[in-house]
Amino acid sequence: MGNGVDDFGKTPLEKNASLEKAEQQARISKEMLEKGIEPEFYATDAEIAAAKTRIQYNPENLHLAIAGFAGCGKSSLVNALRRIPDSHPQAAPTGTIETTMVIGRYPDTDQELPFKRFIWYDIPGAGTSTIDDWQYFKNQGLFALDVVILVTDNRFLKSDITLLRNCERYQVPTFIVRSKADAQIDNIIAKERQTDVMDFDSFLSFGPSQPSTITYEAAKSKFINETHQNIKYGLAGAQLPDQRVYIVTRNGVQAVATQVYRMNKDKIPLPVYTGNRLFDERDLLKDILVTTYKRRYATDSSVEELERQFNESQAGRLIGR
Repeated sequence: MGNGVDDFGKTPLEKNASLEKAEQQARISKEMLEKGIEPEFYATDAEIAAAKTRIQYNPENLHLAIAGFAGCGKSSLVNALRRIPDSHPQAAPTGTIETTMVIGRYPDTDQELPFKRFIWYDIPGAGTSTIDDWQYFKNQGLFALDVVILVTDNRFLKSDITLLRNCERYQVPTFIVRSKADAQIDNIIAKERQTDVMDFDSFLSFGPSQPSTITYEAAKSKFINETHQNIKYGLAGAQLPDQRVYIVTRNGVQAVATQVYRMNKDKIPLPVYTGNRLFDERDLLKDILVTTYKRRYATDSSVEELERQFNESQAGRLIGR
């Protein structure tokens, strides 16, 4: 350009300095990998700009990524947060194997405020043969997003730890979500139905009618306690700050998200849900909304107003404890 400034607002001298720094970081990363040490990643201005272009970043919108290991239910959670079933024409593809090969960008299905501000990103699964753990955060451009929701299993994988560390360094808020809670509780109950001796005759008679020695409530309590302990130990072992894990089901997230949508759009009163099939879905929705708004509108009094509405409105009584 004639004024001696490139597209990113840098002079040629500053651009050369950035390139030299990037080359130096690449050499350091290579040396660390050769020694078996996972290198840290520092995005350049050009990489940040490229990542924002790739995800179609718009400062007026709120960009939220759903990340985690392959096959953990990320796509289904994206659909639930957008209040649609997995069979919907606009749904993110789901399957028993990893179906997301590239980042999927999914705007909210409603184009009225405030819903149209939310853009959900379905991130390809970590830990696959095509995505190295230490490159996951960099390659997916997660440093350019407003919030990262990490879907995990009971135990932390190396990719989970690396992602959380990088998000902490880049000050990207994270939420740890343990999905498929209903399936895990069913597994606990089914395990209690197993007998010590399983010959052919007993196998043929074994089925859902087999009496269980554990109730649903007991299995639910066991699952919640084990999940909290495993996540707490995983964070401590990785020397990461302690943070909450949100236990959810896919259908629970969609049900709560739909109720919040109806309260805001249709202004209908909502009953307080007192059943035992919800877990942390209400808290997850509330905390995502409040955290995202705080990050984007930190000096705006609308954040406090949003919290007040959640605490005092019908939606607050649905979502709050």
